[in-house]
Amino acid sequence: VVVSNPTAETKTMTVNLTLQHASEIIGQDNVDLTLAAGASAKVSNLTVASEWLTNNTGYLVTISVNDKSGSTLSSKRAGLSVEDDWTVFPRYGIVAGSPTDQNSILVKNLEAYRKELELMKSMNINSYFFYDAYSEATDPFPEGVDSFVQKWNTWSHTQVDTKAVKELVDQVHKSGAVAMLYNMISADSNPKNPALPLAALAYNFYDSFGKKGEPMTYTIGDNPTQVYYDPANPDWQKYIAGVMKSAMDRMGFDGWQGDTIGDNRVTDYEHRNSTDEADSHMMSDSYASFINAMKDLIGEKYYITINDVNGGNDDKLAKARQDVVYNELWTNGGSVIPGRMQVAYGDLKARIDMVRNKTGKSLIVGAYMEEPGIDYTVPGGKATNGAGKDALAGKPLQADATLLVDATVAAAGGYHMSIAALANANAALNVLQSAYYPTQYLSVAKDTIRKLYNYQQFITAYENLLRGEGVTNSTQSVSTKNVAGEILSKDGLGVTGDQVWTFAKSGKGFSTVQMINMMGINAGWHNEEGYADNKTPDAQENLTVRLSLAGKTAQEAAKIADQVYVTSPDDWVTSSMKKAQASLETDENGQPVLVISVPKLTLWNMLYIKEDTTATPVE
Repeated sequence: VVVSNPTAETKTMTVNLTLQHASEIIGQDNVDLTLAAGASAKVSNLTVASEWLTNNTGYLVTISVNDKSGSTLSSKRAGLSVEDDWTVFPRYGIVAGSPTDQNSILVKNLEAYRKELELMKSMNINSYFFYDAYSEATDPFPEGVDSFVQKWNTWSHTQVDTKAVKELVDQVHKSGAVAMLYNMISADSNPKNPALPLAALAYNFYDSFGKKGEPMTYTIGDNPTQVYYDPANPDWQKYIAGVMKSAMDRMGFDGWQGDTIGDNRVTDYEHRNSTDEADSHMMSDSYASFINAMKDLIGEKYYITINDVNGGNDDKLAKARQDVVYNELWTNGGSVIPGRMQVAYGDLKARIDMVRNKTGKSLIVGAYMEEPGIDYTVPGGKATNGAGKDALAGKPLQADATLLVDATVAAAGGYHMSIAALANANAALNVLQSAYYPTQYLSVAKDTIRKLYNYQQFITAYENLLRGEGVTNSTQSVSTKNVAGEILSKDGLGVTGDQVWTFAKSGKGFSTVQMINMMGINAGWHNEEGYADNKTPDAQENLTVRLSLAGKTAQEAAKIADQVYVTSPDDWVTSSMKKAQASLETDENGQPVLVISVPKLTLWNMLYIKEDTTATPVE
């Protein structure tokens, strides 16, 4: 901790450390310090004792500086997670090529990458996936090659220096995080000369990725870029397992972030001309057997997950031994909420809930906000949506567009993968707006990075309340009203805008109420129209939240009413947990109702309600 005295006189002060889990103060330490006018000092003897800490637990660390009278001069808060298994609370980041250098990963840009990784480390990222760092899908890192150009990458001819990749993997490991190598699970980058015989390929049952009866092929323009094998084919499984194990061993990767091109109905070679659907299967039918085969062939020590694009294959993947669950979600995907597409914040929550219910895991969500549309076949570029106009005008990413998705996903119990190290000369850190990670057109303002930092501290500090074991949707009714008594929580599903979306969750010995502010804005998360579709909601003050305590005795309810707290990652409290004013009423059935006063709501608040009173409360 660096402490400075900007005044014109010598100051005597106390530097305090407080470690807190939820509302409970776990431990404290302090150091006295005297600083001359204009002087600074590094304080390195504040201690977090090991006996204070429990595995797989999040904490809030508060550093404050007090003067001789005890008044607080300055304070800062950070999240701390103690974990021996990153898959319990995954916080996933990206390393990809630099848009400044043709989407390449180069030794000359290592210093820029290092700075970004240090910043991401301070944001508590515990896992990184290295996107498109490979030479070919069937030969990710050719042996004895120090640098290669991606031949399949016809749009930028990206270069990858293997030394740069190795050094970045090493830095990730030194930060205590894991490094995942991105590669397709069934692709071959040489459609005209695939590595295995034609009998191993997947064949289109319908006209889809090419004509019916032809090998499933992904084409960019008129250029076939990838051809696909059947993930269930044992020859392919053995081949790609050997390829990936060799690449991960030599480069130091900890696991495989597997990707898919999306689902497709296919046949094997023998039945490629059949019209009988019984001779076909969906590619997703093989996901689980493929993952399990990779675990057997490569070894359990390597992590693996598959991108189940738009989700929906949870039942098929239920028996898969994948270490984390990752879904890239798009607005063209069907929602878990019947009769809808995944267009609203509430549709993201519904998908996270589905994965949690079926797997018990916290979903990692790839969801790209704004996604500027620019047609570069037109000289200088032509915008095809509002976000594209913003990019061409040099406007930065709309901060609240990404923070609201971060808030929604975290409040629902997932993690929004959005932060990327790209060695981009136009941004100190990048936020994903596009599915091709090196190409992020909207810059990220310094104040947006500051807010992202605060959100990551909050998500880490309160991970057990947000997505800990046993945390689930509550059946207790909850509502939010303004000072005039108007109900602002109009839609519990979160698919309607212009409201304070309010939902309750319960865990062992506690409940939470999540409040997402959508007042004055719509509920669409993608926001491809950029600033033309304003995502800064109307700030709210003096709200009242009513939470049913049906089933509790009057004595139990009275105890609970004295253990109610409010916190937020937003600037008005920056993760500190404040005691909330709460009282009791009864409903029409004589059941107790907790009435909570909430002083302010910017984007996201969490109310924490303890249901036992054994711990020391925060003053």
